[in-house]
Amino acid sequence: MSRWNSTYQQLKSIVRCENALFTWQRDKQFGTPRKVHLNQGDFDLAQDLVQVLEPIFEFTLQLLIQSSARVAKVVIMIDQITGNLSTLIANEDGRYPPALRNACRAGIRLANKYCSPIYQIAMVLHPLFKDEYFKLAQWPQSWIDKAINLTRDMFNTNYKAKQPTSSQTSVKQGPAKPQTGVLAGLGAAAAARSAEVISDPVDIWLAGGLVLDRNSSPVNGLKWWGKQKQSGNNHHGLLQMVLDVLGCPATSVNVERSFNFGRDYVSARRHNLDAKSVSRGMALLFYLKNGKIKPLNLHEYMEKRKDDMKSKAKQKAAVVQGVLTVE
Repeated sequence: MSRWNSTYQQLKSIVRCENALFTWQRDKQFGTPRKVHLNQGDFDLAQDLVQVLEPIFEFTLQLLIQSSARVAKVVIMIDQITGNLSTLIANEDGRYPPALRNACRAGIRLANKYCSPIYQIAMVLHPLFKDEYFKLAQWPQSWIDKAINLTRDMFNTNYKAKQPTSSQTSVKQGPAKPQTGVLAGLGAAAAARSAEVISDPVDIWLAGGLVLDRNSSPVNGLKWWGKQKQSGNNHHGLLQMVLDVLGCPATSVNVERSFNFGRDYVSARRHNLDAKSVSRGMALLFYLKNGKIKPLNLHEYMEKRKDDMKSKAKQKAAVVQGVLTVE
C-alpha cells in the first residue's frame, strides 16, 4: 500500500515538473549526461502510470482515514480497481503502450491469485457480485469453485444449525400401509421432486438474482443484509455468517499501529511489566497524547491516592493497637 502511494506521488511530481526537468537536463553546467536524459515518451508513460495508480491511491487513503472501513466496502473498491485496469487493457482509443497494458494484465492476475479467502467469501455473499463477478473477471473455473466451496465450508463448519438427533425426533408409529396404483406413483414422484429441490443455503443464494440500487449504483452490501435481518429473512441461516464476513475490518492498520504504540511505551527497561500494567499504561499514554487529560490531573490523582493509603495505614495500625482514632 505504501509503495503504491509513494510511487504515485513521485510520478505525479515528475509530471508536474515536466517543463522544469526538460530545462534542467539541457543546462550545460548543471544538467545531466545526454544518455540519461528523459524524453517525451518517458513523461507520457509517467502520466499513464499516474492514471493507473490514482484510484488505488484514493482508495487506500479512504481506508486509512476511515478506521471503521469494512470488507463490504473494500470489495466495491476492488471491483472498481479491476474495472479501471480492464479498461486500460482494452485500449479502445489506442493510446496506451503494450508494456503498460501487459503490466496491468499482470496486476490483475496477481490480485486475483492472492485474493484472500475472506474476500472471496465476501464476493460470493455480496448481493451485487455473487459468483457472477468471478465469471466477468474471467477467473478459471477451478478458482470459482474454490471460492464457492470456501463459503460453503465456512457455513457448514461454523454457522449451520445442528440437526436434532434421531432419538429426539423419533415418534412411535405403526407400520406404513403400502400404497398401490396411482398413489404409489404420486408418492414416488413427490420423493423425486423433493430430492431435486435445492436445500443448500449457499446454492439457494447463488441461484437468486443480483441486487442494484434504484439508480443502478453499487448497493451497500452490509446495509442490504441489515435490512434483510430487520425483515426477518435469515436466508436459510446464512444471515449471521454474512454479517460477520462483510463486517470484518478491512485492514490490520489499526492493529499494527497499536503494536507500534506499545513498542514505544514499553522500553527495554520496562519489559517485565505484566499485560494488565502495559494495557493500562498504553491507555493512559493515549489519552495524554490526545489532550484528554488536563495538566496536573494525574499528579493530583496520585497525591490523593498516597494520602488515602496513608490514612488507611494509620487506621489499620490504630485497630491493631486497640485504639480508635477519629480524624
